[in-house]
Order: sequence, then structure tokens, then C-alpha cells
Amino acid sequence: MATSTPYTEQRQSTLPRRVNISSQMPTPLHQEIPRNTTPIVKIRAKDYNLWFDGKDVERFIKKVENIAEIEGESGRDIARQIAFWTKDEEISYHIEGMPGYETADWDQLKVDMKRRWGTVSPERRYRLSSITDLFTKTQQEGGIRNMTQYRKFIGEYEAIITYLKRYQYIQGDINHNQEILASLSTTAQESIYKEMIRDRAMAQALDGGYIIPRLDILKLYIEQYLEAKVLIQQNEFSKPKPAEKKTRFEHKSWDEVLKQVKELTQKIKNPPQPEPQPRNEGKESVKEVLNQLKTLSEAPYRPRNPLPPFSSSYQPYIPAQMAPRPPLKCAYCKEEGHSATRCTHLAEDLDRRIVRTQGASYLFPNYQRVPMEGNESAKNKVRAFEKEQAELNKKFMDKPVVKQCQPVTQNRAPA
Repeated sequence: MATSTPYTEQRQSTLPRRVNISSQMPTPLHQEIPRNTTPIVKIRAKDYNLWFDGKDVERFIKKVENIAEIEGESGRDIARQIAFWTKDEEISYHIEGMPGYETADWDQLKVDMKRRWGTVSPERRYRLSSITDLFTKTQQEGGIRNMTQYRKFIGEYEAIITYLKRYQYIQGDINHNQEILASLSTTAQESIYKEMIRDRAMAQALDGGYIIPRLDILKLYIEQYLEAKVLIQQNEFSKPKPAEKKTRFEHKSWDEVLKQVKELTQKIKNPPQPEPQPRNEGKESVKEVLNQLKTLSEAPYRPRNPLPPFSSSYQPYIPAQMAPRPPLKCAYCKEEGHSATRCTHLAEDLDRRIVRTQGASYLFPNYQRVPMEGNESAKNKVRAFEKEQAELNKKFMDKPVVKQCQPVTQNRAPA
């Protein structure tokens, strides 16, 4: 019978337990950097077409700060997101390894980016000589001749001036009005000078010369001239073009001209001789023609068949447009050859005020309508009415006037 071994308490070791120190004590390499827990505001880089390609880092940083000011973001928001605003993985890798990116310190990250991609002196876009270069280039091309060239020229000029003033290469006002006017074509300069002198837009100097006005006034005159030129060209294009005259001489190559000269010289030296015709052919042809005329003259006369007679009731159709119109007749005097608007009788009666007009009707001086029935004209009726009224007025004036006097009553004293 097997017996189990009795339980004996194990002896615990008095040695200290081994502890992995490297797993519990953080090293500087693995030490986590404290981060800010506030949420980051996202900058919409695609909306602003904001991408960094490793060139012109100063301009990129300025553009980023302007967008952050518009969106209301801080430098920490920029530092956390700037690594995503590039399409080049190598640039993104370099940004993520910069100390300013790890600590989200935008000021430090700007310094790191300028140290990595910046230049000793940023590339200048324009210089002081850019203005004179623009004027000389425009004059060499023949000057400004249309509105498209003017807009391109004035836009580039204003961009140069704005850049030089912004970076303090130019301080104060600068005047290039004489050079701008000289950049136009000669015909444009003459027209603009005439317009400014006519409008008295040019001040007169002490020595008798003229001073060109300010740039804004000069631009108005230049644009007015170029717009008028565009309108004139549009009207010319709308007109039908005259038929082109065909020139007698065509443009040919030198070989063709030499070949043609040789052919002409050969024709002059050896002119083509006409082929000899037999003498009898001409006489026989004349005889044949005379015989034909003789046969035609001796032929018996054949009268032409008469045309079939038309019925007396037949009347050809005449459209209303082709039908003869009745003669023009005046509605007032009923004379032919004129209308009422050109009637001298009506004009005379209107001046004498013996007739009035109301639309197509005629009225007597007492506003009664003149009857238009019958063959008698309105002129005769109006003048007959005038005679009647004159006779009545004469009778009334010749009749003696009897004044009726009231009896005089005497006031008697009471008895």
C-alpha cells in the first residue's frame, strides 16, 4: 500500500527578487513628449490650393499665415497639419522630423523650414530696371494698338509698381505718364493728345509746354480711344466687303517665269503660220448661201392661221393688286389729283376760320357737322353757310335800334 509523502513547507529564499530595471525606468529616447489635448481646427488646404513643393518657402509661409488668420486658427493648428500640405513624400518626411513639428511650435517650425529650403536672399520678382524693360519691349513690338495689348501692358506695369512699393524699393509717388503715352502707337498718341488739349485736361507749364495729367485721367483717355477703335472696326466688319479686283499678274516662282519667257521668245522668232486654205472653198460657200436665199425668196407665201375667237363673255382674271385704282379725290372739295391733307381750299378756309375739322368730319363755325351726302362738296356748303351768316349779320346791323325809355314818375307830396 502506497503512502503519500507528507506536506512540508518550502523554504523561501532570502535573496531579493530580480527586477527588470530597463522596462520600468523610461529612457530619454522613449520618453513621451507632453501634448496639448485641445482639439485642432482643420485648415481646408484644397479650397485655397495650398501645396508646398520645396520652392519659395518664404512665400508659402506667408500664404499659410494669411489663410490661418482668415480661418481663425493658431500656430499650433498650422504646425500639426503642415506635413499634409505637400504631394511629395520626401518633403513630408523632412517636416515630420523637425523639432518644431514634434512640439507643435509654429515659430520654431518656420525657422526649421527656412533653414532647410530657404535661400540666402529670396528671389526677387521685379527690379527697378523692370519698368524700363517693359517700356522698351512694348516700343520694340510696335506700341500698343488694341485693347488686349493695353490691358496686358497696364496690368504688368501696375504689378511692378505695387511690388516695388511693397518692398520699399520705391518710396513716394512715381510718374511714368510720359513713358506710358510713348508706348502707344503714333496714331494713338496724336488722337489722345488732341482730345486732352481740346478738353483742357493738360495743364500748361511756365515755359509754354503742356504737362500730362495724372495716371488715372490718362488711363481714361487711352481706354476711350481704344474702345472707339473697337467700335469702328466692328462697324467695318458688318459692312459688305467690296468685290476683290482680279489682278492681271499672278505671283509665280522664278522657274515658271523663266520658262514663260523662253516660250515667248520662241513664238516671236518662229511665229505660227496660218494653214493655207483652198481657193474654191470660199467661192463655193458664198454660192451656196446665195442659192439658199434665192429659194427662200421664191417660196410661196403661206398666211398664218388665225387665232381661235374668244367668247364675248370671257374676261381675264385680274388680281386685286393689279386692278387699276380709281383717281385720287379730295374729300373736301371733291377735286381730283390731291387729298384733303394737301387741299389748298381747306387750308384757306381753316385760316379764315369758317370751318373746323374733327377727325374725318368737317364742322361749321357753330360746331354743327357739315352734311356729306349728295354730290355737292363740303367746300361749297361751308362757303354757302358763310354767305348766309354774312347776310344775317348785315340785316341785323342795318336794323334801327329803338331804345325804350321808362316813364319818369314824380314824387308828389302827401296831401
